[in-house]
Amino acid sequence: QIAKGEQLKEHLTKVPALLVCVLGKANFNDENGQQISLLSGDFIKIEPNVKHWVDAIEESNFLLIK
Repeated sequence: QIAKGEQLKEHLTKVPALLVCVLGKANFNDENGQQISLLSGDFIKIEPNVKHWVDAIEESNFLLIK
């Protein structure tokens, strides 16, 4: 869960991952310039060893599958 206006700080994963926005609205960004708006039900595949971060526009809940 990420509170409205908060950020999941820059980090990376060593394995491929799937990030599912269960509830809310947020922006996913990565070091390659990818910027994706996530709404409830949206998902994104996160590549390994790519720095990324998430900014919550609304209170948001996520499911991370590795």
